[in-house]
Amino acid sequence: MSRNMTYILYLYFLTKRLKNDSNGAMNINLFGITDPILIFTIILFIVLVFPAIFNKIKLPGIVGLIVAGIIIGPNTFGILENGDAINLISKVGILYIMFLAGLEVDIFQIKKNIPSSITFGLLTFFIPLIMGTLVGLFVLKLSVASSILLAGMFSTHTLLSYSIVSKLGLVNNSGATAAIGGTIITDTLAMLVLAIITAPSNEKNDILFWIKFFLFLAIYTLAVISLVPLIGRWFFKTLAKNETVEYIFVLFIVLTCSCLAPLAGLEPIIGAFLAGLILNSLIPKKSALMNRIDFIGNSLFIPIFLISVGMLVDLKILFANPKTWLVSLTMIIVALTSKFLAAFFSGKILKWSKNEIGLVYGMSVNHVAATLAVVLIGYDFGFFDDSILAGTIIIITITCFIGPIITEYFGKKIVLSEDRPIEERNEQNLRILVPIYNKNHIKDLMELSFILSKNYSTESIYPINIVMDDFNVENKIMESEKLLAVAVAKSLAANISVTPITRVDISVGAGIMKAVRDLRISCVITGWDGREKSLGKVFGYNVDPIVENSVQLLIINKIVTSYAAAGRIVLIVPPFVEKQEGSKEIFNIISNFSVQFKTKVLIVAQEDTLNGVSSLIRHLSKKVEIDTLSINFWKNVDRFLENIVKKDDILALFSARITRPAWQPFLSKLPGILSKKFTTNNIMILYPSEEKWRSRELQTPVNSEFLFHFIENRNFYFNLNNLPIKNAFNYILKEKFGKTPEVLNELSDILSDIAINEPLTLLPGVILVHTHISQIEGHIIYVGVNRSGFDIPNIPEKINIMLVLLTSTEQPPEYHLNLLKEIVHLLKIENFVESVSKSNSFKEFEKTFKAGCKT
Repeated sequence: MSRNMTYILYLYFLTKRLKNDSNGAMNINLFGITDPILIFTIILFIVLVFPAIFNKIKLPGIVGLIVAGIIIGPNTFGILENGDAINLISKVGILYIMFLAGLEVDIFQIKKNIPSSITFGLLTFFIPLIMGTLVGLFVLKLSVASSILLAGMFSTHTLLSYSIVSKLGLVNNSGATAAIGGTIITDTLAMLVLAIITAPSNEKNDILFWIKFFLFLAIYTLAVISLVPLIGRWFFKTLAKNETVEYIFVLFIVLTCSCLAPLAGLEPIIGAFLAGLILNSLIPKKSALMNRIDFIGNSLFIPIFLISVGMLVDLKILFANPKTWLVSLTMIIVALTSKFLAAFFSGKILKWSKNEIGLVYGMSVNHVAATLAVVLIGYDFGFFDDSILAGTIIIITITCFIGPIITEYFGKKIVLSEDRPIEERNEQNLRILVPIYNKNHIKDLMELSFILSKNYSTESIYPINIVMDDFNVENKIMESEKLLAVAVAKSLAANISVTPITRVDISVGAGIMKAVRDLRISCVITGWDGREKSLGKVFGYNVDPIVENSVQLLIINKIVTSYAAAGRIVLIVPPFVEKQEGSKEIFNIISNFSVQFKTKVLIVAQEDTLNGVSSLIRHLSKKVEIDTLSINFWKNVDRFLENIVKKDDILALFSARITRPAWQPFLSKLPGILSKKFTTNNIMILYPSEEKWRSRELQTPVNSEFLFHFIENRNFYFNLNNLPIKNAFNYILKEKFGKTPEVLNELSDILSDIAINEPLTLLPGVILVHTHISQIEGHIIYVGVNRSGFDIPNIPEKINIMLVLLTSTEQPPEYHLNLLKEIVHLLKIENFVESVSKSNSFKEFEKTFKAGCKT
């Protein structure tokens, strides 16, 4: 084990060997490029151009990078040498691939598919091991030890085409999950074979050697599993100031785990994969940090690794020795066939589709990092000769070509398959508003908005700061812009569109509610300091008005530490939520947060409540790991939580607004109680959106009962003949607003201006005039008839029917839009327009319309 070298040295020695042909002559570097800036420029050009070219000819970009490496490598045109700098970055590249594989995998899906991972992992290890050993003994005439070591090389594989699986959205596919989990099993077993075969012969029979070996392996594994989460949570709670520092920390952890892996007899790639699995729960999938990790890896480290793989290839080896052809061909057949048989039999046992078997084969057929490690160590120990070494390079070349092609082919077939489950989408296209007050909370509030935006929205996010109107307003606006600049910077790192807003108002709550109405916001994510409030207040003067006056989805957050360090989400569910509008929405939101934070969900509620929402819990359990706890008395929930809440848990309270089915006085007190008792926990209070906010279609046919409920009979006016448009409005509005002449005249002016300049033509001869006014609470609809017709500029025909919709300014935009939709729906019935236009009174219209509805 002491002679087990790091991968950088393997690549270095391999490069040195491949620089000599069979006659001992050195390959000539035709271009002699040594300038590091020019070398890096050439590499960036390749990364920029070659994937695009190969995508044009329907081949994966990965293949393009490998081909480019062959062309520029020292064994072909000699444009670049496979020097120390390229080797270093390429080494980090393969570690990055394995790290991303561990980081992006859904731990919940892995746990659900442990049998699948074990089944495939064992088959993809033992089938190549048996085939390789037999071929080594009887075809290649190798010794027993050499044959087993060669077979161990066949058992390994590298998730080279993982990026293709990720881009196709198949990471959580059952086959892909098994391939990812099986990788660590087969590569670890292959490294054990390597350690056993290469151990000094006098130590193999020494029991102390094996005790030491397995002791080191256990110590390393336990140390990584136990220490990395503790260090990670401490770091994200105390030292993480920005995404740059967070990224450096993550890369440091990955490289540390990789460097320490050889001490336990493991390859560095296993350490990187393990680091990804451990950090999985600390890095939300749709966070700015995750975006940065993906960006740097996919734009620098991984492409340079793929180029370096191509640079290792020496096509002249094939013509130097006839034996090389036989050895290479035999090795290629074994490598391709054994991995196919492993995927095929796994698929039959686990009932995968043909496309899933193909996907798993494409993911597992690639031989790169661990393969090189096994062969190079075997070569150094004298187990393999030059023909085996050359055959290995050819295997790497061929599998790196066909693996991505097979993966992409079958992956696309799965994506396009009719049997593939379609991800559920939220009913709403959320427009998210994020009020910003505290600079320390900007990162976490924006992270929450990013999570919801990437799943439920195609709209820009609106971070907003309300400035109080006073003599110092100019300076406050400048401070506001600085706060919002931080939010914009976070959005750029996460690649999310934002529209920052500064508003001046007499109060924060009023300013936010005006922005909610003006911007047609459907979700508000805001912060809360968690302090006790004065009598009658729940969250304080800034937040309470939003709760009281909004009908949008509202998420209020007391932020103590980063959400990235979350242990569990404890969802507290009050009685009667099954009768509460928006229950499914809240459960979906919690499911999304759980997936992103990589946490379990613990639902705490009374037994009858758990039964009432059992269907929602079952739906949630398909996506995340769920536990439930039943409590006897709802009003003792805070005391019950004292015994179960851990310091890293997020407390999520499903709340309800006053007068709603799930509301009770204790529910308004509970946020303050939780804040006081659980001072070290993040607290999230969620208010669901309500029915009148949501866009909806009429569920019943439009008939006379609906009409007369929708429009009051006194609001029909059939005697507007020969009246100018303003006088007609004055006449219509007089009964409601006649007691205040100034209001009547103002409204008449507004409506006549709209009718002249912005009329909405619904049908020939029918217009709609609509606006918001502050003098009413709900809405009013008028129908005016002028058989002689109004003359409206820019409308060629006479207008015989004029519909007027007035909505309170206190109502949200969707309320007004739903009314417009129902008016349009009403006009689709020809009998309505005909009955109105021909009637002289409401009684006549009622009789005609009802008769038409019956027919």
